[in-house]
Amino acid sequence: MDRQSTEESVPPDDGQSRWRRFLRPSWEHRVQALRRQCWAVIVATCLLLLLVWCWPDDFDRTHRAYVAISWVLFLVRTFMFHGGLVLIAIAAAWAMARQWRIVAASFVAGMLMCAQEIGVMWPAGRPTPIAEANSLSVMSVNLLATNHNVDDIIGEIRSTDPDVLLLQEYADHWHDAMQTGIADRYPHVAYRCREDSFGVAVYSKIPFVATPDLSVPLGKADVPQVRAVIRLGNRDIALYNIHLLPPWGLDYTTETRRQFADLIGLLAREPLPVVMAGDFNFTHSCTQADRLADLGFRDTHAHAGRGRGTTWPNLPELWAFPSLMLDHIYLSNGLCATEHAVGKADGSDHRSITGHVGWCRN
Repeated sequence: MDRQSTEESVPPDDGQSRWRRFLRPSWEHRVQALRRQCWAVIVATCLLLLLVWCWPDDFDRTHRAYVAISWVLFLVRTFMFHGGLVLIAIAAAWAMARQWRIVAASFVAGMLMCAQEIGVMWPAGRPTPIAEANSLSVMSVNLLATNHNVDDIIGEIRSTDPDVLLLQEYADHWHDAMQTGIADRYPHVAYRCREDSFGVAVYSKIPFVATPDLSVPLGKADVPQVRAVIRLGNRDIALYNIHLLPPWGLDYTTETRRQFADLIGLLAREPLPVVMAGDFNFTHSCTQADRLADLGFRDTHAHAGRGRGTTWPNLPELWAFPSLMLDHIYLSNGLCATEHAVGKADGSDHRSITGHVGWCRN
């Protein structure tokens, strides 16, 4: 075979051949590309985690660029558990291909993302149980202002029969339903109805020590928050019913951050032990929960809960695994809980929560 025939037998490496390899790569090229993409995801995840943990989250700052970055990192913290599960699934998939370096790296990164959630599911260092003589049950329900299925939630409230009931998204039709359904059990009531999802109410079997404050100032938005005082045993307790704005877009995110900054300042000045419940629109993995922990607050799920304790969205039991814990009952130092339960609240987009609260034993 002469030189000319040899050259003619080799196909030219023209642009068309390169496009063909790009559009229809071989299995080996596909695996190589997928391997590079996985490494890129793992490295990006580690860098993002480093930024999340190092970001100086100042809730008083309102510069839009700063709020935008904080919002993105807030979402990362909120869905960190879900991202960790994806990385663990990637590790399992590459284990079948015996790519052990990718398996190890993705599994470690996934466990780092899931570690806090695992700690919530099986918390350590639970507080000393309370004395039954000085305890009360507290129930918090986001009713959903547009929910007209009132009978199921009222039936759940009557069945649970809490000593103190804190309600969010309290609209006029909910007030009418509560007056008919539970007013006979709760002689002490403070409420403000609104049709924009930010009405609030407190129902109590225990008398208020003073007239409840229905206008606790948080942020610049005219959103009512409640502070009431009751007496447990021979000591007064401040009850807070809180509903922070959801982080929908930069404007709402800026305002909910202002609300939280004011809440932290208010709690730091609060002279009484505090039971604070409601729809906070953040999870235990967010910076807000860390700030409350710095003030000595811990939620009843950490005291006595089991599992993930998720409350939103209100999905059937078998499908609730990806949901989030946005509703909390927080207790200040000196108070603890022996029970924490997540209810149904049929018709609402949030599940109800109930905690059995009292003074910790010394």
